[in-house]
Amino acid sequence: MKESAPVELPKNLQLKELLRTIVGFGIPFLLIAYLAFASGGYEIVPRSQVGIIAWWSVLLGILAGILPLFRPTRASLAILAILCALLLWTACGLLWTESTEHTIIELTRVATLLGVVVLLVVTQDREGLRNAVVAVAAAVVLVALVALVDRLLPNLLPFGSDYTFPEGYPKARLNYPLEYWNGLGIFIAIGVGPVLWLVAAAKSTAVRCLAAGAVPLLALAGYMTASRGEIVEVAAVLAVLAVLFPERTRLLLNLIGPAIGSALLIFLINDRPAVRDLDPGQARLDQGEQMALLVLAVVSAVALAQFAAFFFANRNEIKLGRPSRNAARNAGIAAFAVVLVVAIGAFASGFAGDKWDEFKKPSELATVDRLSNVNSGERYLVWKSAVEASESAKVTGIGPGTFEFWWARDGQGSQFVRDAHSIYLENLAELGPLGLILVLAMILGPIGAAVLFSAREKDDRKRSLLAVSAAGMAAFAISAGIDWAWELTVLPVMFFTLAVAVAASTNPIEFPERFRGSPWEVRIPMVIGSAAAMVLIWIPMKSAILIDGSQSAVRNGDLELALDKADKASDFEPWSTTALIQRAQVLRLLGRDEEAIGLAREAADKEPDNWTNWFVLSQLASDLSPQQSRAARAKAKSLNPKSPIFTVE
Repeated sequence: MKESAPVELPKNLQLKELLRTIVGFGIPFLLIAYLAFASGGYEIVPRSQVGIIAWWSVLLGILAGILPLFRPTRASLAILAILCALLLWTACGLLWTESTEHTIIELTRVATLLGVVVLLVVTQDREGLRNAVVAVAAAVVLVALVALVDRLLPNLLPFGSDYTFPEGYPKARLNYPLEYWNGLGIFIAIGVGPVLWLVAAAKSTAVRCLAAGAVPLLALAGYMTASRGEIVEVAAVLAVLAVLFPERTRLLLNLIGPAIGSALLIFLINDRPAVRDLDPGQARLDQGEQMALLVLAVVSAVALAQFAAFFFANRNEIKLGRPSRNAARNAGIAAFAVVLVVAIGAFASGFAGDKWDEFKKPSELATVDRLSNVNSGERYLVWKSAVEASESAKVTGIGPGTFEFWWARDGQGSQFVRDAHSIYLENLAELGPLGLILVLAMILGPIGAAVLFSAREKDDRKRSLLAVSAAGMAAFAISAGIDWAWELTVLPVMFFTLAVAVAASTNPIEFPERFRGSPWEVRIPMVIGSAAAMVLIWIPMKSAILIDGSQSAVRNGDLELALDKADKASDFEPWSTTALIQRAQVLRLLGRDEEAIGLAREAADKEPDNWTNWFVLSQLASDLSPQQSRAARAKAKSLNPKSPIFTVE
């Protein structure tokens, strides 16, 4: 069969640049923005939609001979290889998992991210690093702006936060649109570096001034999340920039105005506790309107001050001195020395020990006052349980997606926990040492590559782009170790956007002549892989949509429709106990109690370590089979002995 010719970019340089901008900026910006406004992509449906779109785009592009637009690099292929290995090892977990349903959900998560990375790899070239950085910065500023408008002017947006927190949850912490305050804090932290790059290095004066004005927005939004992790992540971003950014003096001077504006907005919001703490009543609305006007005034003042500074500097031909090539080394040594001295002093005084004891306390504060407290909630207990889980299955792990079963049965806390609040410990527990190694390679590899490429790069502009990319990825690496950043799909998508852009900035691979133009022996495996990934992602997504439709039909009183959708969900996903339980509950409402009990029993037998299935069985059998109900309840209690459901008995 005749091979197709490789895609030729337009010969006109302006058209080339336009194409690079559309592809390099547009794809990551749309992915990040969509996922952010879809609750961060935490739920399976929006996450899977992104995965299917990514794989479908790759499939059609390959069949049409459009993709790849550019030849990949060795670093890009390394990222793909690690993700493929993680996907395969997760699939192996089906052999020993406690829940086929949960493991397949984890498979779809990795398959979705792999699809996004493949799409980025085949559409990014070595000139796309700037576009990727700008895309991340633009998405973060947009989301932070909408989040603040939603909080300060709740009646302004036709959409906005309608998320209802359970009783006892910290309503005051800014969470929209990701619907998780720490997630929003991580989101902002990843974008800090790219925004600062726009402030210090954008070619357009207008863009630099707008970016400077955006910094106080990010600071205010980040502060209102009351996320202590964000403080650590932003500190890491600034530390990386201090070491890697080639023109630190310029960066520092450009941040004076934004820093003052940021401090002023934080002071002003603290002077308006009704809107800060989300108190009910008219005071919140009044203070919100006042704060919105003050935000506009401060942002405008910072932008105008930045413009005046640029005008003065240009008019007087003021040039900032360039730091020496040894500055990075000296800064790193100095930073290490400071950290070492502080650490020694903390341990010597007993301060560190006191704070460690405070960290381990399972308490939580609902407002920004928590920023002065170091307790971990139940993180310490969760991390400890993850380590204990890994020791019970040292080679294979307990199975992908099953940590919540271990926590319910053997954990030391009483709160419901689905994830281990650390991708590293969670993968160690669920996938064993190999899973941990793959995750470390996946996250630390691109960061190390960015640092290495920056050290070798002679062009200061490109070095600055590599520096902010490394800083953003470092923020994600830290957050993934202390929170469930991996499960909020928008966050790893941001990470991989920067990672692929860094990888694509090197020289592309020179393929042998027989592989030029994407011959069919290359296309066929890619087409098959794309189609298989879409099917894998689509089945659980379709089942979730049907189950949600069944639940909605129950609320509307249409039980026959509810049963029909639940039946179809089971047909689509026969391994799903969630679908079985939904069918059982609908049958109970229809008065078909024996059938309902049978389905609940089938669900419990499929996942004998899932306490919720036994609990539902106990409820459904309470009238017809009291003995079976008591036995099922006892089993549920043994699998979740610390749950308030059982401890209050």
